[in-house]
Amino acid sequence: MESSNLRLSVLFVGDSGVGKTSIKNRLMGINGVDVKSTIGVEFSSFSLNVGRFNLKFVILDIGGQKHYSYIRTTYYKNPDLVVAVFDVSNDNSIVNLASWIKEVKDIVGSVEIPVLIVGNKIDLRREPNKGLLDFTKEKIAEMGLRVVGDIYVSAKEGTNIDELYSVIVRESVKSFVNKKRSEKMVRY
Repeated sequence: MESSNLRLSVLFVGDSGVGKTSIKNRLMGINGVDVKSTIGVEFSSFSLNVGRFNLKFVILDIGGQKHYSYIRTTYYKNPDLVVAVFDVSNDNSIVNLASWIKEVKDIVGSVEIPVLIVGNKIDLRREPNKGLLDFTKEKIAEMGLRVVGDIYVSAKEGTNIDELYSVIVRESVKSFVNKKRSEKMVRY
């Protein structure tokens, strides 16, 4: 039986300094978290073989500075999963998630994209503001997008990174399959 190569796109968004690059590095097996702010967009990828499928995950780490919005929107087209990252110790980064998701939604239009919310920096031993997080989830749902879950990690300590990896793989593949089903239905 012939193998199939699939390319899946995972988009990391969130405010500058919340740890998107550090999380991405941990997912890629790079353990240093002393990183500089991302300028524009940074690409990484990893591959995974599942049965007869060769899956290539492309991670787009979007710089969080507002003045790069003209660059980053170019890369928002057709993601299989949006990973919206916030800093558990920074309430503004939670509130701003809705703006980040809206920016993506404005580019992709009516396509349903799953959103995974990731709270980083749990090593600081602060609980995220649950009220703000619930409010943000409601705003995302009002945009017609589906929050597939939330997970709390520490890029610094590596806490829950393996679980995050599993959720990213599972939700990206589900999204990809659903898109393909929808495309087939439109053709008939």
